[in-house]
Amino acid sequence: MAALNPKDDRSVSPQPENLFGRRTASSMSRNQSLNYINVLEIIVIEEVERQIAKLSPHLAKYINPEQVIAYALNRLPSLYATSEEGWRRQQLKAKTELKNQIVMAVRQGLAAVQKDPLKVTTPLKMRGNLEIASYNVEGNHRTQQKKYF
Repeated sequence: MAALNPKDDRSVSPQPENLFGRRTASSMSRNQSLNYINVLEIIVIEEVERQIAKLSPHLAKYINPEQVIAYALNRLPSLYATSEEGWRRQQLKAKTELKNQIVMAVRQGLAAVQKDPLKVTTPLKMRGNLEIASYNVEGNHRTQQKKYF
């Protein structure tokens, strides 16, 4: 029987595996890590930085890069990879087959999310035991910083 207190890990029923027999993120223990990435995230970040750099400083101050990134990613297909080989394959696909779509999605994002000085937004705060990865890309090398909330 599952515990009524979700903080009491000893008596909570284990999460079932999904229909394919794989463990889902919610069924993995806290000590296990998930090793996958949407390759488009880094490519879109680079494109946002490139396009913002072309803007005048006056206009650039009205752009929230995070909103542009989210806008563009929501309009592009996901390209996940779980290995270095998959990373390279998905990166090549993004830079060849999706290049024009990426440029256009970022351009549309820049137009859509220009800051309205009268509009107030509250930045997203992650809750729970969630691991957030941020990536630093230099050339073809990427480093990852993880934050736990």
